[in-house]
Amino acid sequence: MRLDTITELVEAERLQEAGAELKRLHGIADEIYEDIGESITGLRTNLRERGLICALQDYVDQFDERNEIPTSLRTDDAADQLLPLAALHLFRFIQEALTNVRKHARAREVIVTFTSEGPDHLRVVNTDDGQGFIPGPQREGKARPLGPTSMRERIESLGGTVHVNSQPGSGTQITATIPIPRTRKESGNAALATRPG
Repeated sequence: MRLDTITELVEAERLQEAGAELKRLHGIADEIYEDIGESITGLRTNLRERGLICALQDYVDQFDERNEIPTSLRTDDAADQLLPLAALHLFRFIQEALTNVRKHARAREVIVTFTSEGPDHLRVVNTDDGQGFIPGPQREGKARPLGPTSMRERIESLGGTVHVNSQPGSGTQITATIPIPRTRKESGNAALATRPG
């Protein structure tokens, strides 16, 4: 559609408007290129072989290098207890959070933290020192952004919750808390214990 608009403007000899439209289109193409690059990196990640933390460390390092935003990953042992589906959802959650940082935050630093929240829960926090915003419900008649909606749905599907803390000029902190499922070994032992005979 934008290419058609540019063609029409050129044919009408409205070259200044055509140039401005072409500049906007160039920006859109750059953003799509970045999105595709991040998606390909995420899709090529083998969580089953690498494990969540190793895979995330690789992704964070690539995000840091590609966007020149210092990004660090801090973890404890709680993340190692996650089943594959939970690990995948958390990987995609962080991937989307970092994409939002790249697109909107204008951050100078990002910290991704995994910590135990009591014996049965894991807390994941994505913190940036960017421009921040005022969290709140979408304005009436405006479509709900796909990225934040997808992030919330992923965490809620694991029985968890998401909280966004941000203010203009004060950065953004997105916190997800999920229950830690029993490992496959524990689940198998439980099934054997309850099996009759």
